[in-house]
Amino acid sequence: MPTEAEPVAARASRVSRRFGEHLALRDVDLELEDGQITVLLGANGAGKTTLLRLLAAVLPPSAGTVEVLGVAAPAAASGRRARGLRRRLAYLAQRPSLDPEMTGGEILHLVATLYGLRRRERRRRVAGLAAAFGVDGHLERRVAGFSGGLRRRLHLAAGLVHDPQLLLLDEPAAGLDDQGRAFLWAELVRRAGDGRAVAVVTHDLTAAERHAHKVAILDGGSLLACDSPGALIAELGRTAVAVTAAETLERRALERAVAGIEGVAEVAASGGRGRVVLARSDAVRRVLAALAASPLQVLDLEVERPSLASVYRRLTGREPAELLPRRRGTP
Repeated sequence: MPTEAEPVAARASRVSRRFGEHLALRDVDLELEDGQITVLLGANGAGKTTLLRLLAAVLPPSAGTVEVLGVAAPAAASGRRARGLRRRLAYLAQRPSLDPEMTGGEILHLVATLYGLRRRERRRRVAGLAAAFGVDGHLERRVAGFSGGLRRRLHLAAGLVHDPQLLLLDEPAAGLDDQGRAFLWAELVRRAGDGRAVAVVTHDLTAAERHAHKVAILDGGSLLACDSPGALIAELGRTAVAVTAAETLERRALERAVAGIEGVAEVAASGGRGRVVLARSDAVRRVLAALAASPLQVLDLEVERPSLASVYRRLTGREPAELLPRRRGTP
C-alpha cells in the first residue's frame, strides 16, 4: 500500500473499457506512486496501451473510475483543469510524430515554448535533455536526416522537456540501440529518484527486473498480478531446465525422460526445444541426469533460474517472445 512518502499520482479503480463489442480492459485496479517506476507487461492485445491512455486522460473508462494528479474523470476535464493536467503529465505514444523539416533543436525549443518555459529555463532544459538522450550533437540537423533511433531519442527528450510529475511511456525503447536504452532507463531512474511517477510499457524483462519498483502483468484485458519484481519471482517464479535437441522434441518423449522424478511440475516442447519446469529446485540434478541418460538426442541443457520470464509463463501460459511488439504491416 502507498505510504505518506509515496502518494498516489494516478489511480484506476475497477476500470473497464470497451471498443464496440470488444472488451479491452476488465475490472483493472492499478496505482502509480510518486518516486516509483511501474512496468506494464503483456502480449499484443493485453490492454497495456488502453490502460496507459486512460491514465493519460486520452480515453474515458466504460466503467470504473480514474483519478490523475488529483483530478477525477480526467478525460472529461476542460479549461483550467485540462491545461493543468497537460502541464503536469507526459504521455509518449509508440510512434514519434516529429516535423521532418525542423531541426532537432527547433523542435525541443518549440515544445518548451508551448509549455510556457521562460527563455533561460528553456535553454537549460533543452541542453540537459539533449545531453541525457545523446542528441546534443544533432540539434542543428533537420529531423528528415535522423535515423529511426535518433528520432526516438528526440521524441523522448521533447516529451519530458516540461519536467512532468507523471510520465506515461508506451514502448519507449522500441527502435533504440543499446546506448539509447541505457540513456532512457538512466533518465527514468533519475526522475523516479526525484519523486516523479513513471509507468512504462516494455517487453524488456531484464530492464524490468533491474529498474521497476512494480511490475503489472496483463493478459486478455485483465490484471493478473502487480507487485515488485522480487516479490513476484519469490512467489511465482520457477526453476526450469531448457533442452535443445538435434531432432524435433515431442512433449510425450520429454515427459517419459523425466517420468517418476519428484518435483517436476510441467513439461513443454516445440520444434527442437523443450522445457522441464520444476516445482522444487532440488530436482535439478535428477532432471539433468535423466535427460543426459535418455535416448533423446540432446545437444544442450541449461538451467533457468526463477525470473520474470518464468512468472510470465506461469501466469499467462505464453512465451515471453510474445511480448515483442508487432512490426508495422503485421496483423
